[in-house]
Amino acid sequence: AVRLGIVVPELTALRDTLAGLLDDALDPAALSPARAEMPRHYNFSLGLPLARQPLVAVALQWLDLAAHAHDIAQETFGALLRQPGWSADIGEADARARLDARLRQDMPPSFSLEQLLRFLRKASSKLGGEGCVSRLLASLENLKAALAEQPSRQTHAAWVPVLRRLLDTLGWPGERVLSSHEFQARRAFDKELNALAELDVVQGRVPLGEACRHLRQLCRERIFQPQTEGEPPVQVMGLLEAAGTPLDELWVMGMNDHLWPPAARPNPLLPAELQRCARSPNASAEVQEEFARTIQRRLLRSAPQVILSWARNEADRALRPSPLLGSVVGLDTGNGNDHSGSFVI
Repeated sequence: AVRLGIVVPELTALRDTLAGLLDDALDPAALSPARAEMPRHYNFSLGLPLARQPLVAVALQWLDLAAHAHDIAQETFGALLRQPGWSADIGEADARARLDARLRQDMPPSFSLEQLLRFLRKASSKLGGEGCVSRLLASLENLKAALAEQPSRQTHAAWVPVLRRLLDTLGWPGERVLSSHEFQARRAFDKELNALAELDVVQGRVPLGEACRHLRQLCRERIFQPQTEGEPPVQVMGLLEAAGTPLDELWVMGMNDHLWPPAARPNPLLPAELQRCARSPNASAEVQEEFARTIQRRLLRSAPQVILSWARNEADRALRPSPLLGSVVGLDTGNGNDHSGSFVI
């Protein structure tokens, strides 16, 4: 019944590490592939770029490959052979693994789509039976035919239905029924495909490769967070999300002097002196210190009990606590090695 909060200044960089640690501590059953999407006892306020979702990553890799069908890296195609999410990813999984081995043995480091098709026809006839990849071969034949019908350049709006068709010819998103997270990721990807057409306002006619590059950028910028079931008792947040969240206990980690207050990052497109005079965000060390003190006061009022902690070492480098912590309890922040690493308020 208790609501706990963990505040992480470097949440973007540490998210994957924390997810693994929290799974080990709170949801060890999630280590089983069959239960990878089970509801967790924790929730992250920060999602991941849509481009990092496996189903979307496969789609983007295939579109990039289609855009550069004259120069396909063996490593890239071999990795796609071993990934699900397209063509007969279940029915021909074993055959695709055997094909990957022959590919590395008999093909050069790079080749064209036409060379790949010739190789697949010969390999499929030689392997036969368990080595049959007829559906994969048909998918790539259809891909070649679809690419041959396209002009060299057209608008983003014209490329959108083409990209959908290319993915359809490849059998994306594969044979099996999608999980809840995969279904949500596919729906988000469809929205980004539609958003690609809006680039026609600032872009003219572009080649397929550039349209694919713009789509990948849209998917990198789109933060995707699958909907969670229920209300997990542990919330993992960034510094700004914690304020206003009702919690029983709060742990603020990473309160080191190189992270808190955050370093100044003035806008490179505006005069630095003008930004300092206007006291715009990230303009100077003084602005950042004032910002950090405000956030810190809010954090200290966010729960009846607050734990502030800092790292004492990173590899061979000794670290120190933030000087702002001294104002909280009169802590001497001069030497990090003299401190236990945390205190409770």
